[in-house]
Amino acid sequence: MKLRFALTYAYLIDTVRGHGASVPDPLAPGSRTPHVPSEAQHMRRDPTPGKAPGRASRSGTLEMERKMGRVPTGLLAWALLLAAGRSSAQAQVTTDLQSDPAQATFVYDDVRSFVRALERLAAGGDSMAILQAEYLDRASPGLREYMTSFDITAERLVRAISQRPREYASLKDLPERLAAQEDTFRQALADVKRIIPNAIFAPTHFVIGAWLGADNASEQGILISVERPYTAEHKAHHLAHEHVHIQQALAQGVEQYQSLYGDGPNRSLLALAIREGTADFLADLATGGHTHERALDYCIVHEEELWQRFRAEMAGREVGAWMWAEPRNPDEPQDLGYAMGYVIVRAYYERAEDKEEAVRAILSVTDYPAFLEESGYADRFAK
Repeated sequence: MKLRFALTYAYLIDTVRGHGASVPDPLAPGSRTPHVPSEAQHMRRDPTPGKAPGRASRSGTLEMERKMGRVPTGLLAWALLLAAGRSSAQAQVTTDLQSDPAQATFVYDDVRSFVRALERLAAGGDSMAILQAEYLDRASPGLREYMTSFDITAERLVRAISQRPREYASLKDLPERLAAQEDTFRQALADVKRIIPNAIFAPTHFVIGAWLGADNASEQGILISVERPYTAEHKAHHLAHEHVHIQQALAQGVEQYQSLYGDGPNRSLLALAIREGTADFLADLATGGHTHERALDYCIVHEEELWQRFRAEMAGREVGAWMWAEPRNPDEPQDLGYAMGYVIVRAYYERAEDKEEAVRAILSVTDYPAFLEESGYADRFAK
């Protein structure tokens, strides 16, 4: 591939070695990542409410709860990279990172706490006080991140429950349902491992929100909201999508990964579309399922028209109605930017002779106009 990528594996290796550790290229073919001790502790601020996946926080510094020697260096890299961009001494990055999908941590504590709050609400009393005491005050590190990212308060929860009482009441058996679905979720991680052999897996925190249906990747792991109706298979696709974002951060380095968000210097519609399209495409490649199916179906039917619109706006910093907003045309599905990124990444992958190398390059991309050119996607619409 002629495409040049900045701050990829050399950055990662230098960062870890700078902390006194020796680590191989974590995605190199044939490399092996040591196993994380199974007793590791359970352990992202998203400035735009409603944006579900894929951003890393700028705040905080890494405070390791365990000695560095207890955490395998190949997996420690993700936490160290996140630490490089943090500034507050209070926040912590999870050290519960697993190389084996079968050992990945699933945290149901917050769902159980919410069910206890529902039981108390049924008996009467101050709804806000109950939700605060039984749910929010007992928050896991993952729920605390989710509360910050999506402004989850007792007041908002009370309002959501009052608007959808039957839907929230139906969550009383959710802990048992989640436990029964865990094999499906673990299979999604195993599928990610199949296409990214040295993928690492942070904890998955299942949380209840204010009917947002928003999932997120964070310093505490993957945050999956489960208050809305879902199928285990569809939620597994979302889980794979979010774990791909972690692999992107690992491959690119934290500064590059963060530079697309907020007022970051590398932000553009094209870059964000490829960032999210990568997570969608690789999750689809791994699990056979797509997280934005309606958008992709619409894109396939209207692809040339959408490409012409996208091309005119892709160099700009604003995403407009392409992502995380209601479309201007009510006949169009939301998040068509994800679909445009998906078809660009798919074109790159299909054009590559070495598919394993293509996955590595896709995860590592930081020069988005060059990636688009290398994909050959625009050529199919040349006149």
